[in-house]
Amino acid sequence: MRAPSHRSSRHHSAILALALLVIGVAATPAPSAPPVDRSLPPKPAPTTTAPIALRVLSYNIRHGVGMDDVLDLERIARVIAAQRPDLVLLQEVDERVRRSGAVDQAAWLGDRLGMHHAFAPFMDYQGGRYGLAILSRSPIEASETIPLPPGQHEPRAALAITTRPVAGTPPLRAVCVHFDWLDDDSRRMAQAEALVAAVSASRGPVVVGGDFNDVLGSRTMKHC
Repeated sequence: MRAPSHRSSRHHSAILALALLVIGVAATPAPSAPPVDRSLPPKPAPTTTAPIALRVLSYNIRHGVGMDDVLDLERIARVIAAQRPDLVLLQEVDERVRRSGAVDQAAWLGDRLGMHHAFAPFMDYQGGRYGLAILSRSPIEASETIPLPPGQHEPRAALAITTRPVAGTPPLRAVCVHFDWLDDDSRRMAQAEALVAAVSASRGPVVVGGDFNDVLGSRTMKHC
């Protein structure tokens, strides 16, 4: 089996991006007005939309290896903790792979940070699996692996989870991706098209993030 490519960024560097999202969700019905003429049909109780702020972090962890080529998962955990995220979208994650000490990295980071975790594999590798993970401050109600067209050197997929950042609100769907890295964007574009087709029917708010291996203004990013 070919080793997973470490050229995860077209800029050859680790990618860490933090976004603060404000998502409107239906909140508790507002108090009703004083009683009026009961002979009239009752009006539905009005609702308010309360914004919820979420800190979403995307991080290509290169199976725990830093830019100094040192494997240090604890260092990765400290970087994540410093950002105080509600959701963490992780790329290049190992699950019980020999090169990274046969550690289930998603589970280890979840335990270390006190977060729930989900994992989706791209491929089998060195006795384990290699792929994507999501960490969530709130419980994960469901997770799904979304197959995507393969890259030049390795398979591709997206990981989607369902969670409720605030109890009693509609579910939020969070999707983590890692697109192909070649200068020829045809495979990246095919992956973007498949991703949009898979999530377009989602009800409620959707957050999509990850390592797109592309730049703002590109056709891939515009499509997403």
